[in-house]
This record gives sequence, structure tokens and C-alpha cells, in this order.
Amino acid sequence: MIYLFTREGGTIYKKPLNRLSRRRGRIRSKNRNSAAKSRARSQERTRFLEEKVEQLRNENAHLKKLLSLEAAAAERLPEEREVMQGKKAKQCLESEELQT
Repeated sequence: MIYLFTREGGTIYKKPLNRLSRRRGRIRSKNRNSAAKSRARSQERTRFLEEKVEQLRNENAHLKKLLSLEAAAAERLPEEREVMQGKKAKQCLESEELQT
């Protein structure tokens, strides 16, 4: 049997090579599984963030449309006020004429 001598913490261990190979194989397998899980989590997070970006872009477009509609309405207000004041003045004149 072949042995591998390792030094851990000042103590020398004599381990059979096949046992060490199996242990390293298990460690590599666990590491592979952990890496795969990590990649899957990363991909899921990326998918979630991409969906969130799309949702926020849609919401932003909707809000910009609302803002432009409100801005257009605000631009019309002074004109509407003038029209309303003109109508009110006309009504006042007509009512004064009716009273006399």
C-alpha cells in the first residue's frame, strides 16, 4: 500500500493514498455542486433583476405619458381662464343690460 505523509499542525499523518483520493474526490464533488448552486442562484438573481428593469421601464414610460398629458393640460389653463373670464364679463354685461 502506498502512503502519503502530510504535516498538519506539526503532526505527521500517514494516510493511505486511495483513502485520500476518495476524500479529495468527495471534496471536488461537493465543490462542483456548490459552484453549480451558486451559478443557479446568480442566474435567478439576474433574471429577477432583468424582469424588474423591464417593469420599471414600462412604468417609467407610462408616467412620462401621464406627465406630458398633464403638462399639455397645464398649458391650456391660461387660455381656458381667459375664455371663462371673457364669458363671465359678457354675462355680467348682459345681466346689467337686462336690469336697466
